[in-house]
This record gives sequence, structure tokens and C-alpha cells, in this order.
Amino acid sequence: MHPATIWEWSQKHPAFGEAIARAREEAAHRIADRMLALADLALKQPELANAIRVAADILRWQAAVRNPRAYAEQRPREPAAITVVLGIERPRVEQEAIPPALPDGDPSR
Repeated sequence: MHPATIWEWSQKHPAFGEAIARAREEAAHRIADRMLALADLALKQPELANAIRVAADILRWQAAVRNPRAYAEQRPREPAAITVVLGIERPRVEQEAIPPALPDGDPSR
């Protein structure tokens, strides 16, 4: 099934969308469990530490994508509330009147 189809279904059917969200969160927890198993393996077989580090980095990224609130390095920010006030006029600043220049350019006459 194409991912776009799942997205469309989740938009049309809120219960389906909520189930998908819960499944992604649960998948992130299972990925975290796999990382703990890799840590145990690294302690038992230190010669595999570099390969395990690479695998753990990939798994950490996957967990963060699936459940950013629990596994992202920076928590996602909530959207900021912006208040816009319409209908208030700015005060006008009166400009001084500049006397028109005389035809020859000399304003002193």
C-alpha cells in the first residue's frame, strides 16, 4: 500500500489516524528496546563497538522520527500563539510646510 493512501485514510478517518499515531509511538519504544540490547552486546563483545554505535545512531534517529516527544534530542515546540489587533490607527505626524521656491531658486525674496 502506498504511504499516500495511508495518509489520506488518516485524514478522512480520525480514529484510523489516532491508531497510526499510537502505532508509531509504540514502534519507537520497541526501537529503544533494541538499542538497549545493542548496548548489552557491546559490553559482551567490545570489538563490535563501532558497528554497534553506527546501528544505535540509526535506531536513535528512527525512534526520534516516530516519537519526537520521547526520543528527539530537542523537544518539538508547540506553535506560538500570535495575537493580531486590527483597526487601530497609527498617530499621524504633521509635516512642516516648506515654502515653495521662487522661479530663480532663491527662497529669500
